Amino acid sequence: MPRKVVASDVRRIDACLKRLRQAYQVATARAEDLMAVANSLGEAAVKKHTDLLIRDLRERQFLRDLLDLHDALAQVPTGSLSPRLEALRLLPDALIQWLEERFGLAPFGRVGEELEMPASKLANYSYEFDSPEDPKALVRVQVVAPGWKQGNKLVIRPRVKMS
Repeated sequence: MPRKVVASDVRRIDACLKRLRQAYQVATARAEDLMAVANSLGEAAVKKHTDLLIRDLRERQFLRDLLDLHDALAQVPTGSLSPRLEALRLLPDALIQWLEERFGLAPFGRVGEELEMPASKLANYSYEFDSPEDPKALVRVQVVAPGWKQGNKLVIRPRVKMS
């Protein structure tokens, strides 16, 4: 026959339930902390992998070649290429769009674009001429090769020449 429940049993059960609730709250808080750490590590790993991929694209000059192909195809009249090559005409634009959507990469500067800027801004460009000593002196340059940006970060500096 079952034993009769007495007040001391109820107090003991209440105390156990209270400790169990406290343990649950602590476990939940620690699990949330662990998830935050895991998410942080995951985000760091994704960023590292993305940075390595972009560096590889830059070092192998794939980004430069993509824009060169884009510009070369734009200069050829539509329909003048073989059907197999015409089918590839959309590829550079699609890749540029994909790079922007996936990695925030976008071309920066257009070939032939004329710019006037203080000499201090030349640090954002690649050039092979002597810049004025006065950082406030205005210089006129022309873009000869576009660069690439990832958000506000310059990944590849556009190449310019004096105009």
